[in-house]
Amino acid sequence: MPKPLRAAYLACLLVLLLRLLGPGGLEPRAASAAQTAARDATLAEAELARRNGDYDGAAAILRLLVVEADPETASEALLQLGVALVEAGRGGEAAAAARQLLARAEAHMQAPASVLLGRAQQVAGDCRAAIASFDEAKRLGTGLAPYLDLQSAECSGKLGDRAGQAARAASALAAATSRLAQVDALEHRVDAALKQGDRETALQESEQLLTLATTRGYRAQTWTSIGHIQVGLGRRDAATRAYATVVAELPETAQAPEALQTLADLNALDAVDNDQAGLVHHFHGRHDRAVAAFATALLEGLPRERAARALYHQGRSLLRLERTDEAVDALQQVAGLVPESGFAPQALLAAGRALEAIGYLSEAEALYRQAADGYPSAWYGQEAHQRLVISLLLRGALPEAVQTARELASGGADSRWKGLALLWAGKALARSGDPAGATRAWQQAADLDPNDFGGLRARAILDGEPRPTSRPRALDLTALLPTAADRAELEGWLRANGVHPAALDAEQANDSHYVQARELVRVGLREQARWELEQVGSRVANDPARLYALAQAAHDWGEPRLGIRYAVEARRASGQPLHLLPRLVQRAIMPLPYADLIVA
Repeated sequence: MPKPLRAAYLACLLVLLLRLLGPGGLEPRAASAAQTAARDATLAEAELARRNGDYDGAAAILRLLVVEADPETASEALLQLGVALVEAGRGGEAAAAARQLLARAEAHMQAPASVLLGRAQQVAGDCRAAIASFDEAKRLGTGLAPYLDLQSAECSGKLGDRAGQAARAASALAAATSRLAQVDALEHRVDAALKQGDRETALQESEQLLTLATTRGYRAQTWTSIGHIQVGLGRRDAATRAYATVVAELPETAQAPEALQTLADLNALDAVDNDQAGLVHHFHGRHDRAVAAFATALLEGLPRERAARALYHQGRSLLRLERTDEAVDALQQVAGLVPESGFAPQALLAAGRALEAIGYLSEAEALYRQAADGYPSAWYGQEAHQRLVISLLLRGALPEAVQTARELASGGADSRWKGLALLWAGKALARSGDPAGATRAWQQAADLDPNDFGGLRARAILDGEPRPTSRPRALDLTALLPTAADRAELEGWLRANGVHPAALDAEQANDSHYVQARELVRVGLREQARWELEQVGSRVANDPARLYALAQAAHDWGEPRLGIRYAVEARRASGQPLHLLPRLVQRAIMPLPYADLIVA
C-alpha cells in the first residue's frame, strides 16, 4: 500500500473509533448506521490528510469515494477533491473535478461547484473565466456573495480592470458583515483608486479604513499610506501630520522608521520631538541614535512622565550597547527624578537585572528591594520582589531568601510571582536541610499559582519529578476519547455559565457568521472563514461558554491556532484556574498536535 494511503487508512481507524467507541466499549449499531459512520469517517480522514499537507493521500481517498460511495457522499467527496487540488496548486485537475460535479446536475451542489470552478480557474491563471464562475455561483444563490465579489475584485485587479475591481469591492463592502471582509474590500477600493490616479477617493477610503483598524500595526500602515497619498496630492502639511502621528503614537511599528525618514525628506522633523524620534530609533535597533536623541530631549526639558520614558528607554538602549554603568545610572534616575512614574519600577528591575548579569548580586538586590518596597502593587515591583528571592538563593543567603519569599506570598502580589517565590523558597529550605518546610512551601506555591510555572513546577516536584524535564511516558490513546463523565462535566460548566449545550448548537446553526464560516471552509476559503469566526469572537468576548463553543468550532474546522486563542480567552473570561476547568476545555487550550499521525 502506498505510504499516503497507508497513513490515510490508519488515521481513518482513529476517526472511526472516535465515532463508535463509547464509555462501555463498542456499541451495537445497525449495519446501515455503521456504513454511514464509515463513509463520514473516510471524508473526515481525507480532511485530516489535507490539513497535514498530504494532498496526494487526501486525493486518493476522495477519488475512491467518488467511485464507490453513495451519491450524496460521492458528490461531497468530489467537491473536497477539488478543494484539495486547488490548495495543491493543481488548477486544471481541480477544474475537471468541478465540471464533473456540475455535470451531476444536483441542484444543491451547483453553487459550491461553481465557486470551486472559479477558484480552480484562478489558480490556473484564467481570471476572466473565474469571474464568470463566481457570478454564476451568485446567480444560483449562495450566502457567500460578498466573498465571491472579493475574489472577483482580486481577479479584476490582476486583469488591470480597475473600474471592475472597485465596483466588485463596493458590492462586497455593502454586503459584508465581518470587519475583516470590509477591510479587504476597502483595500481593493484604495488600490483601484490609486491605480486610476484618483487620490481623493483613495484618501477617503483610507480614512474609512482607519475606523476599522484594531491593531497598532495596521493603524500605522494606514496612516503611512494616507501620508503618501497626501504627498501625491501636494498637501505637505497634511502628509506631515500623518507621518508625525506614526512617529509620536506608534513608534514600535514597522512603519515608524519610514515615517521618520519621510519627515526628514520633507524637511519636517520639527513636527516631532527628539524623544519621540528616540523611541523610533530604540525600537528598531538604532541604539546609538536613540541615546543621542534622548540626551538632546532631556537637555531641552520634558514633562515629567515623558522624561521618565526617555530615561528608561535611554537606559535600555545603553544596555544594548553594553554601556552598563551608564545604563544603570540612567535607569536609577527614573525612580530618583520621577518616582511616581509607571516606568520607575520597570527601570529599577532592569537596572537590577543588568547588575545581576555581571555578578553584582548585592547591588542588584538593593535595587530589587527598592522596587519591591516602593511599588508593591505594581507588576514590575512584584517581579523585582520575586527576583530578589532568586538572587538571595543564588548567593547562598538561604534564610533571607525564605523570609523574602514569605513576605511576597503574604501580600497582595499576583499569584504568578507568589508561586515563583515559593518555588525558590522551597529550594532554599531543601538546601538548608528542611524537607518538611520545603514541601510546605511547594504545596503553597501549587495552591496559590495553579496556572503558571512556579505552581506547576512545585506540583511536579511534589508528584515526584525533581528534575525540570519530565520522564518519558507511554501515550494512552484512550485518553484522546471524551468520556461520558467528560461530557457531563462540560455540560455542567456550560450551564453554570448560563448556556445549555443544545442552545449553543441552535445558535451556531442559525448564526449567519457561523453559517458563512462553515460554507467558506467547505469551499476552501479558509482565511475568509477565520474572518467570520473572529467576528463572532468580538461579539462574545466576555462569555466563557460561547468562547468555548467558538474555540471548539475552530478546532473542528481545522483552525487550531484560533481554537487555542478562544479557549484561552474562555478560561480568562471564566476566572477559573486551568486545573479546575472541565477536561474538554483544558483539551481545547492544550490540544494534542497531530493526534492522527501519533496514532498512525
